[in-house]
Amino acid sequence: MNSVRLSIVIPIYKSYSTAVKAIKSCLVDGVYEILVIDDTPNKLSFARLSNQFLDYKNVFFFSNRVNRGVTFSRNRGFFEANGTHVLFLDSDDIFCGESVSKIIGELENNLQTHCVLFSSGVHRKDIFDRFGKWPLLLRNSNSGERTVCVKKKAGKPFIGILRGHELAGLARLGIRSSGYFYWSNIQAREYHESVEGSLSSQRLSSRRSRLISKGHFLIAFWLAREYSLFLAMKYLLKGFMYAGYSLWNN
Repeated sequence: MNSVRLSIVIPIYKSYSTAVKAIKSCLVDGVYEILVIDDTPNKLSFARLSNQFLDYKNVFFFSNRVNRGVTFSRNRGFFEANGTHVLFLDSDDIFCGESVSKIIGELENNLQTHCVLFSSGVHRKDIFDRFGKWPLLLRNSNSGERTVCVKKKAGKPFIGILRGHELAGLARLGIRSSGYFYWSNIQAREYHESVEGSLSSQRLSSRRSRLISKGHFLIAFWLAREYSLFLAMKYLLKGFMYAGYSLWNN
């Protein structure tokens, strides 16, 4: 019997049609539970969506009273989850259900790891399976988009006020837990289609750049305090770059 129970958290915002496809892609053997966090909120549309999955006992729906942002929804899903590991899927993504046995096997083989970053199908070819403490996350942060899976015991994975900038939250997770990160080239999801309000549509916006700059400044501070002045300077400069972009586009 597997000691890993995989929970999948899907935050949604005005994306009910694509959310149906995302949820259905997770309805495969090996997935312990699926948690859908609605951040719209729209009681009527939310009810229509949840009613489609009444026959599935491992699909759970939660609705935020007011719009709190994708990071709040991911954190809420993390704390509501009852699995041993929580994987985060966007509503415009499709879970690679055929890979679930490989994903669980990877988690089983790395039980000491607090966070596993699975491939999303687009990554640098020179980044192979890697294992190490939290600075590894920051050295490899530009290796391509990854699917985040956090061990439930590791602690809160993201920083809510940054609303979507995951990197700083995961770095803080590594510092607080003295945890290990693992890069896996097993593909966990594939991109489906863009939805209204998705992070991809905000990636270069002024507000998005401002949040990324704040996250990079936090990372630079942690690095300077605990690890590497050279790497801290790199993130400090990147923080100023994003801050400048935010001011330029105001």
